[in-house]
Amino acid sequence: NEQCETDLIQQLRSGIYSALLPETSEQLYAMINMLTVKKINLPRPFLNGFLHLRLRLLDEHKRVLSSLLEYDYPHLEEYYQKLRQMDKPALILWGRQDRVYTAEGAEYFVKLLPKAEKQVFEDCGHFMAIDKPEQTAENIVKLLLDRNCPCTQLNRFGRTAYEEARSPEMKQLFTRPDLTCRFHELDAAHAIAVYLPEENDRDSAAHETQHFVQVFQTEEEIFQYALNQQTTAMWLKFYNWFTHTFRVFIEREDFHIDQFDLMNHGDFQQFLKSNLSNPVHYQFTIKLINEAQRRNSIEPLITLYTCENAGFYRPLNQQLSRSTTDAAKSSHLCDRFILEFFIYRHELKQRAFTGTVYRGATLPEADLAVYEQAWLSNPSGALGLKAFTSTSTDPLVALRYATLNPPAAGHKNVLFVFEIQKITPTIFGIEDISRYIQEHEVLILPGNLFIVTNIQEDPGLHVITINLRHWHVPVSFWDRIKQTCHAGRKSTLGNTTQLHNKNAN
Repeated sequence: NEQCETDLIQQLRSGIYSALLPETSEQLYAMINMLTVKKINLPRPFLNGFLHLRLRLLDEHKRVLSSLLEYDYPHLEEYYQKLRQMDKPALILWGRQDRVYTAEGAEYFVKLLPKAEKQVFEDCGHFMAIDKPEQTAENIVKLLLDRNCPCTQLNRFGRTAYEEARSPEMKQLFTRPDLTCRFHELDAAHAIAVYLPEENDRDSAAHETQHFVQVFQTEEEIFQYALNQQTTAMWLKFYNWFTHTFRVFIEREDFHIDQFDLMNHGDFQQFLKSNLSNPVHYQFTIKLINEAQRRNSIEPLITLYTCENAGFYRPLNQQLSRSTTDAAKSSHLCDRFILEFFIYRHELKQRAFTGTVYRGATLPEADLAVYEQAWLSNPSGALGLKAFTSTSTDPLVALRYATLNPPAAGHKNVLFVFEIQKITPTIFGIEDISRYIQEHEVLILPGNLFIVTNIQEDPGLHVITINLRHWHVPVSFWDRIKQTCHAGRKSTLGNTTQLHNKNAN
């Protein structure tokens, strides 16, 4: 408004435009010095060339400026009234030494716009891109990141926004605000189940309080574990295809196909309503679930897991890791979410990762002894992951939390080194989906098994390294068919036995 006008604006109102539309080299130098705090020493040939280009459009620019002052300026209050009705976030950047409009203009717009925030730069004139280029860029990037602007898109040079960031301050904007449990396990006793061979489980009494230790009798049991998992995934995918393809023939009043969809599943909805009390988090989650269904793709659900703003992955993994008799806190409420990943195994197989990835952890020394027993067992013990496990191809990402937080007394910092030799759709790279591409994340689904191959201490890093090799169990299509028939026979025999006993009674 007029209270924020400077002498320059008054000069423009009177029809003298040379201060903003210079016609000579001297006027151009004067404009630059007036609109910046930082002294600019540009070669005269460069300035003359710049002035020559501007002079071609001088008359047009004068008409635009004249129109602004004569027609738009008198109706500013009408335009401001529209701004007062804006419900979108706004960022106001201003230079304290702005000689076009005084810095009080920033405060004026903050009061005008309902959801505005301001940043007034000291030692900065009207040309912020000259006086404060990095600070201007950082504020704009932060605004976009806070509004979930995609970070994985490439520019014309094939680079992401993070790769274009130069200063440490700019790179910090792309860093996850809380690394506590993303790549570092603080409660491995709940998140990881250790399976020990029965013949090597000598001290079972010592394990009574360590409920994460389980026993298997033979390797055949582990094979059955993988076989059941893959057979379930096969029939789940078939069921999903069959019911949605032929729904017009099989849907009835007492059988609604959509009730099994993730969006409508009762257990999963109960989990969301119990854990996402923030309405913004809940709506964002629902939006991505609907997008996954609309696109017929698993990518939006991966985005949901990786995004900090959704507030989703922490309660998800806490729910999956719990061993409780409380139905409201049981891991089964999240089973349907996991099954969605098995439905899209074909898509995940295109992302399958092979190689070495890392994850940090803090373990009590007593629990560490269990891992050592799993390593020394013959056959070796195995680890079963109960939750979604974020790992990184960069060991420094996994060690970042450990290096910043020394372990408490009686605890050790551990680096899990996962080696994946065979392609599997249950371990896949998500770097191109995650907002935090610099984390080089590889996601491991619940249910994967790993064999302990080595344990050693790194005295330099003060970290104990636990090497794990993925236990890849090849299961053919016919194995899954036979398992289905076997399960069907057991179910039939069980029902027949129950009927026989009932008749006998």
